[in-house]
Amino acid sequence: MDAKRTVVFGGTFDPFTLGHLRIVEQTLSFADEVVVAVCENSQKIPTLSADARVELIRRVVAPLLSVRVEKCIGLLTAFCKKESILVAVRGIRSAAHFEEEQVMAEINRRLYPELVTVMIPTSPELSHISSSAVREIARYGGDLRGWVPDVILEDIAKAYRV
Repeated sequence: MDAKRTVVFGGTFDPFTLGHLRIVEQTLSFADEVVVAVCENSQKIPTLSADARVELIRRVVAPLLSVRVEKCIGLLTAFCKKESILVAVRGIRSAAHFEEEQVMAEINRRLYPELVTVMIPTSPELSHISSSAVREIARYGGDLRGWVPDVILEDIAKAYRV
C-alpha cells in the first residue's frame, strides 16, 4: 500500500487570498492531503492572530475534505518533521518572487534535507493578487471581490480597515 502523500502549504496568510486558494486546489491534484500551515514570521506583524487566520482559512477550505489547517509555531521545517511531511508547495507570482522562494527552499533544504519544495506558478488571472495588496485595498475600504474568497470577504474587510 502506498504511503499517504501529504503536502504542506505554509505562509502567514495575512490574509488568505484567492491566489492561496488556487494553490491549495492545484496541490490537491497530486497530493492526498494538503496541510495549510499558518506560520508566524518574526519579520512580519500580522493584523490578525494566527488563531484568527486559522479559523478564517478553515471556513474557506471547509468544502475541501482533504485539506486541514494548522497553526505552525516556529520553523516550517520543524513542523514538517513533526508531521512527517516531505513536500512543501509555494505559489509563484513572478520571476522576482521565484528568486525569493528559491532562496527559502534552499534554506529549508539545509534545515531538513528530506523536504522537497514544489513551486507552482500562479494562474495568470490571479498573478496580481498578494496579501499586501489586499491589506492596502481593505485598509481604505476598497472592493475585495475577486481578491479574497467570498466566504471571508466581510471578515477581511472589517479586520483590515482603518
